[in-house]
Amino acid sequence: MNRFFLPANTIQTAKVQFPADRSHQIVRVLRLQKGDHVCVLDNTGKSYLVELVELDAKSCLGEIIEVLTNDTEPKTNVHLIVALTQREKFEFILQKCTEIGVNRFTPVFTERSIVQGMSEVEKKAERWGRIVMEASEQCHRTRIPHIDEAIPLKQSLLIDAEQKLIAFENNHKFNIHSALSGSMDEKIAVLIGPEGGFSQQEVELAIANGWKSVSLGPRILRMETASMVAATLILDHFGELD
Repeated sequence: MNRFFLPANTIQTAKVQFPADRSHQIVRVLRLQKGDHVCVLDNTGKSYLVELVELDAKSCLGEIIEVLTNDTEPKTNVHLIVALTQREKFEFILQKCTEIGVNRFTPVFTERSIVQGMSEVEKKAERWGRIVMEASEQCHRTRIPHIDEAIPLKQSLLIDAEQKLIAFENNHKFNIHSALSGSMDEKIAVLIGPEGGFSQQEVELAIANGWKSVSLGPRILRMETASMVAATLILDHFGELD
C-alpha cells in the first residue's frame, strides 16, 4: 500500500485533500485508481487508511476509512550528529539511518570535513527533507526524522541528551554496549566523524564536555558504515530491533 506524509491541514475529520505534488504522483506516476486504498500520515504518529474517491492530477480527494494505530517508532530517541561529507555519502546516511530508526540528524563542520561552507549546505536542505520523508514512507515509519541546520562541532557538543557518545577509532576500551550498560535513558546522541576521523583535539574537547568515547569494533569503518552501525547498536541495546 502506498504511503504519503501530508501536512496536517490537508487531513479533515473524514476527508483528505491531497496537495498538487502528491496528486500528480498518485495520478501520473503511480497511476492509482478510484477506490484504491492508501495510507496517509500526519507526522505526529497518527496514520489513516484512505480510499481515493476523486482523482485529478492537481487535486485528489480521499475518504478516511479507519484511523490506524500501528506506531512503528522506537521509544529510544537516537540523535545522529554526523560530519558533513560528499553529497552521495551524506544522503546515503540520511536514507539508511532513517530506515534504521534515527530520530534526529545534525550535520556538523569538523576540522577534516570535506564540506566547509554553509552556502553549500543551505542549497541541499530541501532535498535532504525529501530523502528522509521518502525513506520514512518506504520503511513504514509514522514520523519523519528532524534535520537540524548545520553547525560547528564545538556547538554540537552542547546538545542536550542523557547519554552522549563519540565514535573514535583509537578507543579500544569501551564499545556502545558497555558505555550504555545499565542505562535506561531514551535520548542518546552519537557523534560520527568525517573520512579522516576526528582530530585528537576534537575528541578531547568532546570528552571535556561530557561525551563518552566509544569504539565501533576492531576494524576501521567508512563514515556511512559507522553511522549505520552506531544507530543499530544503540537501538539493539535497548531492544528496539526485536
